[in-house]
Amino acid sequence: MLLSPEEAGAVVEVGLESDCYVDPALAHNPIKYHEFISDLIDCNLLYFTDQPRVQVGVFVVTKKQQRQRLIIDARRANRLFRSPPSTCLGSVESWTRLEVEGGAPLFMAQEDVKDYFYRLGIDKRLGEYFSLPAIEPALLREVRGDLPEELMQLMDVSGGHPSTMLIYADNCNHLGTHRAVVDHDQALVREALHSYGLATHDVIESSEIVESLGVRVDGLCGKVQATPHRDWRLDRALLACQAAPALSGEELEVIIGHMTSRALLHRGLMGILRHSYVFVQTHYHQRRRLWDSVLHELELFRCLMPLGQADIFATWDGQALCTDACPSGYGVCESDWSAAEAAEVGREDERWRFYRGPPDRPRPRAAALDTSLVFEDPLTVRPDISGELFGDLCEDPSFPEIREELMSSDRWHVLWASPLKMRDAIHVLEARSILGAVKHRLLTFLDLGQPNDSRTVAVLSKAEVQRANQRMKSPGQEEILSRKRKSRSRSPSVKAEWRPTRDAGLKKLLKSHRTQRERARRRQRVYAQKLRATLGERSILELNSVKEPTRRDYLQRLEKFYDFVRFHQLDIKRERELDAALCDYADSLYLDGESSTSGQKLQAALEFVRPEAAREGRLVLPRFRKALKGWRRMAPTQTRLPMPEMIKSSISGVFLAKGLTEPALFNEVTYSTYGRPGELLKMKAEDFVRRNQDFSHSVLVVAPIERGESSKAGIYDEVLILDDTRAPWLERAMQHHVTRRKKADGEEADMWSFSAREYLELWRQAVSILDVEDLAVTPYQNRHGGASRDHLLRLRSIQAIQRRGRWASDSSARIYDKPGRLQQVMNKHGERLRAFGEQVRQNFESWYLGGTCQLPKHIRRRMQTVSKGKLS
Repeated sequence: MLLSPEEAGAVVEVGLESDCYVDPALAHNPIKYHEFISDLIDCNLLYFTDQPRVQVGVFVVTKKQQRQRLIIDARRANRLFRSPPSTCLGSVESWTRLEVEGGAPLFMAQEDVKDYFYRLGIDKRLGEYFSLPAIEPALLREVRGDLPEELMQLMDVSGGHPSTMLIYADNCNHLGTHRAVVDHDQALVREALHSYGLATHDVIESSEIVESLGVRVDGLCGKVQATPHRDWRLDRALLACQAAPALSGEELEVIIGHMTSRALLHRGLMGILRHSYVFVQTHYHQRRRLWDSVLHELELFRCLMPLGQADIFATWDGQALCTDACPSGYGVCESDWSAAEAAEVGREDERWRFYRGPPDRPRPRAAALDTSLVFEDPLTVRPDISGELFGDLCEDPSFPEIREELMSSDRWHVLWASPLKMRDAIHVLEARSILGAVKHRLLTFLDLGQPNDSRTVAVLSKAEVQRANQRMKSPGQEEILSRKRKSRSRSPSVKAEWRPTRDAGLKKLLKSHRTQRERARRRQRVYAQKLRATLGERSILELNSVKEPTRRDYLQRLEKFYDFVRFHQLDIKRERELDAALCDYADSLYLDGESSTSGQKLQAALEFVRPEAAREGRLVLPRFRKALKGWRRMAPTQTRLPMPEMIKSSISGVFLAKGLTEPALFNEVTYSTYGRPGELLKMKAEDFVRRNQDFSHSVLVVAPIERGESSKAGIYDEVLILDDTRAPWLERAMQHHVTRRKKADGEEADMWSFSAREYLELWRQAVSILDVEDLAVTPYQNRHGGASRDHLLRLRSIQAIQRRGRWASDSSARIYDKPGRLQQVMNKHGERLRAFGEQVRQNFESWYLGGTCQLPKHIRRRMQTVSKGKLS
């Protein structure tokens, strides 16, 4: 059915760019398109391939009963197939050719094959000629929730992560941007080698750092460097040459061979040597002291050798320079290319243009038949060559030339042209023109004010270096022996008597080691002992720099940002593009009504996932930081209002009226101690420490170091003192509560029997009963309210409030300490709840022990309305 290769080539020559219509709703909306693909998957209408041959279009038309008919625009693919043969199908004319004899009635029945064309399948190879536009697996996973097994297998092989091999004799290196793909390729090659009886050894699984051919490749930072041992050997050899020893050209040639191999990491190092080659040719078999010019070249190479490395993450510069020189002068031109155009030219090495052709010699058959001079010239019966013949260099006709439009005169402009009065060789003049171009580029870079790394070189004197080396050296063998001799007894008659050591610190040392081992076992039960950071994963300590809920929040925020990037098809591979995408996303969140806190949390999430985005990192996002500043100015962060004491007490009264004594006590503790609800819910009953003769108040210990969980600020063993003069009964109520919890669940009992979700639900019900939803938004307001109350009533100084709230700075304390706002709220709701709240505060201990509370009539009626029932 397919056209012949010649016929298909003629079609392709004309072009297949047109005749492919895709519905705009699918072409311009990636989400809609992937939802459409998901529907086709559910209907079992698709194969998946990573080798599409022809892309077709897709759209729908309306059919009867307002249903849609799927149309595949296969005009492109049809042009590569032969015209189908004619078939006999019924048409309208067929009805006119019917003949019924005798006028008998005509009965007709119909049936239609349901979904006829969708039930006719074609094989996968033929289906590649009818390929829909490419999909994004991550976006398809987001739409469907999972990926089809066929697509998963295809991703396991390719998955958008290309791989390749670098083979040197019997060494094979597998390269790729996905660990699973590289391991898969390695397994396939090893299996194929073993099938031929070729065993493999020195197997190294995929990792970011590998050594091959004397080169260390760091896939994490993108550096390709010589191995330290190889560089050290070459450095020692070049340093020894600085003493100007007598070497033969053959011996120096060995050193130059190592230098040439080292220079392959940066071919610019090869331009250093010139006189060294002359020395090798001149004194190949005689030993002579190295010339000064040779010593100078070797020293230059040794000093520049650390710079001879490659960067696999480097990008192509679009500012192309072109230089040329002649005996009278030189010129430099510049052009603005795209990075893709620069890569197209720069990736082709000019050395690949030529290859060595076959030797030029007579054909063997013609030479054998030419016997005319056998008896006249004896040389005709001897070989006319002395060994292997080498052909001339030939030009490869398939070598890609630079496209003409790139060298068009309207795309280039002259930077400068200068006459030369030096009588140097032409290659030296060419080098001078290139040097001038490089200088121009560096001056332009500095003039534009591009950030450059400022490095400091410390110059030390020889004496300082010797002292530093002496401090780093271990004691010599002679010094150790002298110490041993001094430790022996001077009198030969004194016999050394062994006694067991009774060092008091030994028991302490053994206990600390035992504690350390137990601590290590606990940690290793949670985390396996393996390398993580060097394998591209986050280390244990990096992962736990923030808590688990915060990590989940960070990942959700970053996933929303990546969804925004995918939807708008943005490229964020480079730093500048990432900065611009973050600015656009910040604008989108601002217009959606988000506060500036969302931007700050997005920044924190980015710094967690990519630490180089932090202030001290190398990833600079100046536009996004400026956008956050503008966001904070246009949409200031809304802080929580402080909780008035009367409303807090009223909420406790509602709890007591329902028989919920434990939530009522929890509500009072958070208000009195400025405690965070989350950290109080993690407490154990043993964290309540009663008063004694040395301390006049009981305390609550927050985040004991024995449990290994720090507070929000990362601090252990903080205390909350129960010394509130407005709640003198709180200490006794807590002691009663702790005693009851230990009796119920033992010494390891939790402080509270409810979870955060359960308490929040009960708290919201009480707020609804009191009809204060506009004021009481979250239980966290108790932390604000306690500090503001103590300041307003002058119960504590500002310093004491800051210390009690465990705020590190005055600015943090001012966020919570708002006596003016507290007074404003009290004036608004004071008449309705003031008396009831004060009554609860004064009688809380008796009502708590009794497990009940008498509600005012208006609150009781509201409670009956909310709960649709009466109190018993």
